[in-house]
Amino acid sequence: MAEIGSGEKALRLLTMYSRLVDGKLLKKEELSIEFGITQRSVQRDLETLRIFFAEEMLGKELIYDRRLRGFRLSRPSWANSQELD
Repeated sequence: MAEIGSGEKALRLLTMYSRLVDGKLLKKEELSIEFGITQRSVQRDLETLRIFFAEEMLGKELIYDRRLRGFRLSRPSWANSQELD
């Protein structure tokens, strides 16, 4: 049995995933307002996406960019250009 709100969470995750793949910067405060959830819930969603990118080895990793103060995708430190091309 699906838990209440699981469809909403799936939509949030897909929306965040799509934005990240499009090169956009994600900010917890903005996402919490947009989706009507706490920043802690946004953090949990971002951690889910971070694990997904790490496990699927898609040639990207989710990082926090301190300069821009948001989350974005980056080439993982383990990857070199030959592995990803």
